[in-house]
Parts: sequence; structure tokens; C-alpha cells
Amino acid sequence: MVRRILVLGALLLAPLATAQQRSQSSTNWILPFKETALFFLPAKYVSEGDIKEMLWSQDGKFLLVNRTSRPITREVLEAQFNPSPQPTGIPKLEGEILVWNLASSKTWSIKKYDATTTQATAQWLGNSNTLTFCLSRQKEAVSQLFTSTADGSVRELPPFTQCAETSIHPLKNSADAVLAMKSIEGTYSVRRFNASLQFGPELSQPREAFVRFIHDRDEAVLSPLVPMDEQGKPQTEVASYRGVNVLTGKSRALTIDQTEPPIAPPDADPAPKIISREMSVNMTGGATRIVMMQSEKESVLISGDATLALANDQLTAVAFQTQGVILVRPIARVPLILFERAKEEAEKTLLMERAKEVAKGFAIYAQDHHDTMLGAGSNWKAEMQPYMRTASLLDDFVLAFPGGVVSSLEKPSETVLGYFYGKSGRVAAYVDGTVRWIPNGK
Repeated sequence: MVRRILVLGALLLAPLATAQQRSQSSTNWILPFKETALFFLPAKYVSEGDIKEMLWSQDGKFLLVNRTSRPITREVLEAQFNPSPQPTGIPKLEGEILVWNLASSKTWSIKKYDATTTQATAQWLGNSNTLTFCLSRQKEAVSQLFTSTADGSVRELPPFTQCAETSIHPLKNSADAVLAMKSIEGTYSVRRFNASLQFGPELSQPREAFVRFIHDRDEAVLSPLVPMDEQGKPQTEVASYRGVNVLTGKSRALTIDQTEPPIAPPDADPAPKIISREMSVNMTGGATRIVMMQSEKESVLISGDATLALANDQLTAVAFQTQGVILVRPIARVPLILFERAKEEAEKTLLMERAKEVAKGFAIYAQDHHDTMLGAGSNWKAEMQPYMRTASLLDDFVLAFPGGVVSSLEKPSETVLGYFYGKSGRVAAYVDGTVRWIPNGK
């Protein structure tokens, strides 16, 4: 197993060895981090369109994408501000809920919705391959709840009427979720449901408002409904809250501090973070937003022009949107100690190949100059340039041979021509053209 990982690492690091000749920034696709190293592989295509929501399943195997079509969205907006009558008929497709499989790199449609849908929200349930989504049509004050397996087997509940707002809150350690709905009269309904669309008892009281759901406590936070004045501002301040555990149904009084999610303890081993920042391109092109994944000291470029990026919890892939296209870059993981070993092996291979080329060039020079090799102290780099395949081959080569006639040497195979130095050792090139790796300390 160790040998396989080393071979894989050597193959992955082969481009790295070449890149080291060109640039000091040679790790723009490898991120060493704590005990592992992350390799960012070429991007896979997911879909076109603008992302409304993008969520990884709990096991990191599926990507949920709620997308809209750019041209259709623009047409709908133009129609709202255009006083001229619009042709009647079936609305064009505006959005779609998709699932992408990390293992097969295939995308399939779960549900399409048209321009009459004003709210489309989606979430994964606790189990890895079940999702739930809610479509709302504000004009008719109607919402409809759906659940689906990742392969597209959809269940749907009859529409909820007189519904102004809906939100879905998956439970952290369960395949259930909580649905919070607000009617157009301002009353709330908070209920737990499962993938089969079976609902539990009502968790809220008639004169309570849903505030938030705290996942770490499986608790819905409710507050008394407060009368509003003519400007829509509350006439009194809310002094009390109630928390309802959606698993047990038990409730308790909460202070305002307890309505906030608990503060997580400091992470001794923080995961890499996705960061984005704008970079100026030129005077006329404006700025582009680059997205990177960053550890404590190093960063890896995800995309040079992205508007959104999201890694799964397992750090096996990162999804992002760029120029109207949704892509995913898979991530391979290798133990850091094996990565460093493969990195050393790649460096060793590179230096030995360079040493062979340099020794070969010196031998050809000697053939053209009466069996005489150049030595340290002379202007040897300039004279050796015509005998090198590339000008950079002599960079960092330390010439140790004092110069002289090769045939006069007693043991050319033991006479050092020069060295290339690496982090874990050095390569010695000999006058007879052979090379040898010498680890540090020897």
C-alpha cells in the first residue's frame, strides 16, 4: 500500500518537478496541511446557470445545485418593468434543482420550475442521498414540499395554501427536518417531517413566531407574536423566548443569549478555508475575483474568476461557479509523510536527470577541445552554454572539477565534476558521465 501511494505521489509530482525549473511558486495545485496533503485535480463539469443554492450531502458524495437560467431570469425582470402587455402562455423554464455525483461525474435533474415560482429552497436531509425542497408561488400564496432520493425519485405533498414564507431546517443527526411556515395572516406553523413526508405534532403555539433553528441543540426557537404599529415596527420588546426540542417535544424558557447558537471551542486542527479576493486585471478590464483554498501558510488557486465556492466536509472536492458555469475540482488526499517522501523522490529524479545532461555536455565539450574539460574559476558557464540543451540546465550547478585533460585522470569515475544540491541530499556528477545520489549526512 505504501509503495502504491509513493508511486501515485511520484506521478502527481512529475509536473511539479518540471515547474520548479520555471517558477518558485510550484505548489499552486498541492496543499500540504498538518498530517495530509491535498491534490487538486482537473475540474469536472456540473451545469450551466446561476447558482441560487449549492450544498454537499453529508457524506460528500453528492452535490445539490439549485440553479436558474440567466437569459430567462433577465426576461422575467424586464417583463416586470415593461408596461406593455406580455403574451400569455406557458411560462418559460426559469430554474432547476440538480444533483451531481462525485463518483460518476454525472448530473441529473430532480425538479424543474418556471417563472411563476418566486421561492425555491432546497436542503439535504440527514441521510446522505435524500434531499428536500420547497417551491412557493407568491401570487397564489401557495407552497409545495418535495423530498427526493439523489437518483430523482420524488415524493410531493399537496400544496399549502395561504403560505407567505417557508424554510426548511434539516436535523443534524437524523434523516428528518423541520418545516417552518408563515401564513399571509402572520401565524406560524412549525412541524417535524421525514423523507416520506410524514409530519409530527405541531411544535408552535398559535400566537408564536418562529425565530431560528439551532442545529447543535435540535431546538426550534420561538417568541411571542408582538403587535405592530402603522409603520410595521413592534410596539413592545420581546422579553421571553421558548425553545422546543423537535426530537422530544419538550420546551423550556430561554434568555436572549440562549437563542444564539453555542460558540464552538477553538479547533486545534482547523480545516483549510476557502477565501476570495479581487485582483485588478488591467485598466479597462476591471477586477476579477479569485477563489483559493488556504491553510495556515499556503494556498491553492481554485478559480481565477469565481463567484462562489464550496468544499465538502470530507475535503474530497470543491464546487464553484465561474462565468455562468458550475464546476467541481475533485481532491485527492495523501498522508503528508508519504507526500514529503514522494516530493523528495521527485526532486532526486529531477536533479539526477539534470546532472546527467550537464555531465554529457562537459564530455562533448572535451571532445571538441582536445580532451580538456573546463574547471572552476574560469568563465565556464558562458563557454558551456552552447553544449547545454537549455540555458537553465547550469543554474545552481556547483562546478568542483579544477579543469584539465580527462585522459590524464587515474579514476575518472571517482573524480567529481560538480554537484546539484536538494533538500534531502545532493547529486554528484563525475567526469566519466556517471551520477550518484548522496543523502544528507553522508
